[in-house]
Amino acid sequence: MTASIPFAAAFFSWTRIYFERWKALPESTQANVRSFQTPADEFYRKYKKIPPPSTPHAILPELAAAKERMVNDEEYKMNQEKKKNILVVGDCHGCYDELLELHAKAVKENNNIQFKYVLLVGDLCNKGPESTKVIRHVRLASNFFSVRGNHDEGALAATLGERSSRQKKKYHWIEDEQNNHDAALSDDDVSWLAELPYTIKIPGDFFGTSEHNDIIIVHAGFIPNTSSNIEGQEIKTMTTIRDLLPRYDKDRKFTHYEHYEQRKSDDDPIPWASVWDGSFVIFGHDAKRKLQMYEKAIGLDTGAVYGGKLTGLILSSYSERKLVSVQSKEYVSVT
Repeated sequence: MTASIPFAAAFFSWTRIYFERWKALPESTQANVRSFQTPADEFYRKYKKIPPPSTPHAILPELAAAKERMVNDEEYKMNQEKKKNILVVGDCHGCYDELLELHAKAVKENNNIQFKYVLLVGDLCNKGPESTKVIRHVRLASNFFSVRGNHDEGALAATLGERSSRQKKKYHWIEDEQNNHDAALSDDDVSWLAELPYTIKIPGDFFGTSEHNDIIIVHAGFIPNTSSNIEGQEIKTMTTIRDLLPRYDKDRKFTHYEHYEQRKSDDDPIPWASVWDGSFVIFGHDAKRKLQMYEKAIGLDTGAVYGGKLTGLILSSYSERKLVSVQSKEYVSVT
C-alpha cells in the first residue's frame, strides 16, 4: 500500500505539469495533444485491454444519422440529397495522397457526382507515411466511415499504453515526435478509433431496388460455420482471418471450418471467402492475394502500401459494382 503513494503523487504531479504545458500551447495545437483522460484511456487503465466499440455491428443509415446530427447545416443536408452511390475503399495503411487520388478518380467514374457515403475496410494506418492524416480525414469527413482493422486495433493499443505495441517500429508514428502535434494522435482521434465498429451493414433496401440483399463491410472476414449470425463471429476472426482449414470426422465427412493461422507445409488451407455462403461481403487484409472476387465476397486489399494499388468499389446497387484503382508508391515490403 505504501509503495503506491509515491507513484500516485508522481502521477498527479505529472498530470498538473502536463496540463500547464497544454494550456501554454496555441489553441490550434491544444486539440491535437493527448490528455490520456478519454473513456478509452480509462477503460484501458482499468481492464488492461483496448475497449470494444459501443456498437460492434453498425448499420449504415444509423451510423450516418449519428454523424450527421453533429452537422446543423441546411445547405449540407440539401447537398446530401444530390449525392448518390457508395464507394468502398481497400486498406489505406497511411497512404493519404493515394486515398485522395482514388476518391477523386472514383467521383469522375460516378458521373462527377459526389458519393452518398465512402466506407473503408479498415487498416487506415501503419506502414505508410501519413497515418494520422488518413485517420483524421475519415474522422472529420461527414460521409466517410470505416470498420476497425487489426492495424487500427494495434495503433489504439499502442497509444493507450500497451508496452509490446509501443515498442514496435510500425507504431512509432503515434508519438508526438519533435513536437509535431499534427503527426501525433489526439484525444479525439483515440476516442474515434475506439468506436470503430467491426462491421458495417448496408441494408438490402438502401438502393431502393428490388434486390433486397444486405452487403457487409468487414476488415478481414468470417468463418462460414456461423454465417447466419454475424454477431456470433469472434473479434479475432473479423480482424485477422485469411484462411480456413476444413475439418472432417473419422469417416472423412466434412464437419466444419477452423480459422487457420499457422502456415505449415502439411496443411492445405483455403481462402475463407471462397466458401462463404452468407450475405455479400466486402473485405481487405489480404495483400498477398491482391484483388479477390468470389460469388459472395470481394477482397479489396491490393497492396497500396507495398507499391501495388489502392482499390475502391463503386456500389450503384446490390449487383451493380464497378472497380476503380490508383497506383501506390512503395513504402514497405510485403510481410
